[in-house]
Amino acid sequence: MLDVQQAVTKAMEFAKTVLEPDRVNNVLLEEIESSTRNGHDVWLVTVSFPKQAHPLAALSLPDRDYKTLTLDADTGKVLSMKIRELAMR
Repeated sequence: MLDVQQAVTKAMEFAKTVLEPDRVNNVLLEEIESSTRNGHDVWLVTVSFPKQAHPLAALSLPDRDYKTLTLDADTGKVLSMKIRELAMR
């Protein structure tokens, strides 16, 4: 079973291979959580990276995009990568 450091490393490596090259220089770890999905142990790892340049980017908050990666806790295989919406206060 993956420990927390291994889960973070695998998630970051995966994110850096699938995201646009100009966005992966500043990938940050935001959250990590162990959970169970469909009877299997998983790690939920949320990372952030700069938003792509867009004319309206200055109007949107926050200035980073967030993705949550789900990893199989036994194999380390990335099962999904989803947009993580932040709750605005």
